[in-house]
Amino acid sequence: MKTLPRYVQQRVSPSGDISYRFNPPQILVDAGVVKREEYGCDLKQVRKIAREHNKAIDDWREEQARVVGLKPSSRVTDLINFYYQSNDFNMLRDTTKVDYRYFLTILHQTIGHRKYKDITPKVAK
Repeated sequence: MKTLPRYVQQRVSPSGDISYRFNPPQILVDAGVVKREEYGCDLKQVRKIAREHNKAIDDWREEQARVVGLKPSSRVTDLINFYYQSNDFNMLRDTTKVDYRYFLTILHQTIGHRKYKDITPKVAK
């Protein structure tokens, strides 16, 4: 059996024709890195396209790893900024984003200068 590139799936039609589909995880599709696609039946072409898409995925993951770079010296403001860039925040409704921004702005103004590791429940209250 041939090994297929990452996220490529082989499909067999009822008539016996083989085709290939690129099926990455939903988080990559939501982030706009790649999309799910039907590639057709030419395995050589499929490998070429999949290589390009997988490189884009690897580059995006490296970039995300650099963004996350939180350290013990990171401040609460750094966490807030990281959250604004996250997929979790971007998937919220616009009205919910407005509410979150309001409360996170208050958080930033009150304890944003503190190291996040130093925040206790008492300080958070």
